[in-house]
Amino acid sequence: MPDSAKWDRLVEAHRRAETGPSQEPPVHEPTAAILACSDARVPPSVIFDQPAGSLFVVRIAGNTASPAALASLDYAVEKLGVDLLIVLGHTGCGAVQAAAAGTCGGHLAPIVEPICRLAGSMPDAEIDDLVRANVAGTIDDLRNHSGPVGMAARNGQLEIRGAVHNLLLGQLETISLYQTTRHFGGTMTTTIIPGTDTIDSGQLRQLRDEDPDIRILDVRSGGEFETMHIPGSYNVPLDTLGEHVRDLASVEHPVVLVCQTGGRATQAHEKLIAAGKDTLHILEGGMSSWETTGGDVVRGENDKWAMDRQVRFLAGSIALAGIAASTVIPGAKWLAGGVAAGLTYSAASNTCAMGAVLSKLPYNRTDNCDIAGVLSELNRTAA
Repeated sequence: MPDSAKWDRLVEAHRRAETGPSQEPPVHEPTAAILACSDARVPPSVIFDQPAGSLFVVRIAGNTASPAALASLDYAVEKLGVDLLIVLGHTGCGAVQAAAAGTCGGHLAPIVEPICRLAGSMPDAEIDDLVRANVAGTIDDLRNHSGPVGMAARNGQLEIRGAVHNLLLGQLETISLYQTTRHFGGTMTTTIIPGTDTIDSGQLRQLRDEDPDIRILDVRSGGEFETMHIPGSYNVPLDTLGEHVRDLASVEHPVVLVCQTGGRATQAHEKLIAAGKDTLHILEGGMSSWETTGGDVVRGENDKWAMDRQVRFLAGSIALAGIAASTVIPGAKWLAGGVAAGLTYSAASNTCAMGAVLSKLPYNRTDNCDIAGVLSELNRTAA
């Protein structure tokens, strides 16, 4: 039978804690939203030492991105202007234990279904390793959400962080993107390899903040790199990369490949993967996306056109010249047709012969690619 006195004891405890009437209620201006497990031992306001009104908290067993949780978080981002979202798990999570034990149906299904899929892919994992992976998986689900949370995260307007509260130590273990572990005072950082080879600008910003060993490799031409690049990135043009692919694949640190829009980075990715490189990722949308979403850049004195812009200009000029010339020489119209066919093939094959030729022009080349120096810096371990 339920203990009817419990309610009375809670009411009495509330009365002892009463602070008395106030002129105004607490201001509801949360600085962060938290998707936390429902476990009674994991109170977000206590863990982060925050007063009433400063955290928008959504709690669900297993801290999974259920439809109801997503709807609440969408409200926090769209209506309350929250720009930090934290996924908070904890050691010994009961929902994770249930999923690991195969309890995946019935009334628990809406909660544990994504954890069950994760447990199935990690059959030999310890419970707390599954807890960490579940936090990382929830972060991925939030980023891929079609609503305001996902859109804000992909546009760089929302930062999503993950953490696991250690119930024994009383410490936070922060969850990031790569499989390493570091200790900073009382806080441990565990990084989880993403499930995809493509990361967005928000994820790259987070990696730069959290992992001093992350390496950003820009495969555009030297001229494009000099015009604008991400601070701390290294330039190895795509054709040079092909000549030194095995040396570059031997770099132990995680590498993010960058170009203008993603095409050349994809080609570089294929070459490096074939040579045996892992922990390798592509910046989705390249420099165009990075700049659009407010990423910091270093600008040079010379404002050289990006390669895709040069290709569009040259292709358009040839096509226009062919059409104009066809009024005198009828066969010249096929020049425009040839350009159109070349652009179609370029899109289908994800290559660009015209871009490859343009990259070899003196306008696009510099003497700044010291491949030996770049390899030395890529292999250097952060202090």
